[in-house]
Amino acid sequence: MAKSKKFRRLTFVFLLALISTLAVWYYFSWNGPSLSLDDVKVFANASSSLSCSEDYFPVLKPFLEDYCHCKAAYKTDGKEGDLLGKHNLKLVQVHMIARHGDRSPASSVRMGKKSVYECGFERSDEKWLGLLDFAINPFPGSRINSRKVQFPGFHRKKCSVGQLTSIGYMQHYFLGSLMRKKYISFVQGLKPTDFFVHSTDYSRTIQSASAFLLGFFNQTAFRKDVSINVSPGSVLSSPPPGTPLRFTACTKSKFKKILLSELNSSGFFPKALQRGYHLIEKLCKMFSLDCNKHNDTFGDLAVSLVDALLCIGCHQLPLPCNSAQQCVSPSFAAELMNFSEWVWSERYPRIASLLAMQPFIYHSVVNQMDRAITFQNSYRFMWSFAHDSVISELLRILGFSLEKLIPYASRLVFELWTDGQNYFVRVLFNGIILNSNNLGLFSDMENSDFIPYSIWKQSLTSENYNLLCP
Repeated sequence: MAKSKKFRRLTFVFLLALISTLAVWYYFSWNGPSLSLDDVKVFANASSSLSCSEDYFPVLKPFLEDYCHCKAAYKTDGKEGDLLGKHNLKLVQVHMIARHGDRSPASSVRMGKKSVYECGFERSDEKWLGLLDFAINPFPGSRINSRKVQFPGFHRKKCSVGQLTSIGYMQHYFLGSLMRKKYISFVQGLKPTDFFVHSTDYSRTIQSASAFLLGFFNQTAFRKDVSINVSPGSVLSSPPPGTPLRFTACTKSKFKKILLSELNSSGFFPKALQRGYHLIEKLCKMFSLDCNKHNDTFGDLAVSLVDALLCIGCHQLPLPCNSAQQCVSPSFAAELMNFSEWVWSERYPRIASLLAMQPFIYHSVVNQMDRAITFQNSYRFMWSFAHDSVISELLRILGFSLEKLIPYASRLVFELWTDGQNYFVRVLFNGIILNSNNLGLFSDMENSDFIPYSIWKQSLTSENYNLLCP
């Protein structure tokens, strides 16, 4: 009798799991890209290796739960494309700036035994080979000029430095599926020429773009007609072809000089050394790393070291130990992550953010919105794939207070709407609407989810860029 009850209970659990799996497959087969049951299993297995589990060090959960973004790329919530009852408005244009997906550490810094990250695929069926469908259009100066450079580890299992992991692919594949669902009515009737896809010249951002496009376009012929435009550097400085240039991007040497001046003026370096040098010094001594107090390198050093720990945490790997078996404790890792969040919130003053992002804002965002409003040839979707620094700098320019690191596969969206006479911009970050009260740049206006375009443009272009970067 007891065995019979146990058998019935196990049968019920099995059937419940099967029904849940079929429900996920059924949902995506009707609302997004075609997924096989194997695809669902692959993503479930990949997601489980991220820090979603309650069993991993609880003290690290406040830092890793959002940063690793293990669930956000395939959640069905988010307010993109949702009018929220304002049925008199019509969507005109969508800009999305996304961070690349999950990756291996971005620097070669090594602490203890080298951690292993998976960057290949278990199998290479037609769907994954579809990542190679999208043509590459490198702008002058771009380092990316071949498919071999774009996908160095497509079939290789072990990651190189800063490479998109298999999980990172899946995050953007499902993000593409989600965006298709959110904008399904706006997509209908569009042509391949209505889409502009932009990426920095890093493999992980181009790979993220390819995975997103594969999820968004599914099996449509657009996959053969939409290319990925690759801009040199990390700030998307190259505008869409044919855009009249108002100014050129500040050179790297000028930018660094101005950034250091701003950081010195704000007292960043003394504060950073006081708050965190003892933590970095302890970590460096533990693993015999070369550390110093030089102002222009300390921030980068701290971020690189903590980045390695964040990658370890996202994949729930053991915290590193040295040859004497002295290990980074969870509480010490939490202190380092907390310090890293402070560094990110302080290391790029607003002037430096403007210098980095104003060419992109003016040439790729404002110019395209102007063209859409004046009925000139313009894109309907502008998708840009970049880094956490790009999103954080754009948010700083808008006056949004950053308290956390930018998660993997994050998205910042600018929607252009019209009521037939006037135009408005709505800003969303990871599916959450940022109204004028959330954005310090527009704090003088009455609180609204929709910012009048005239105010939007004036606020973003009033600074004299040529004076900021002489």
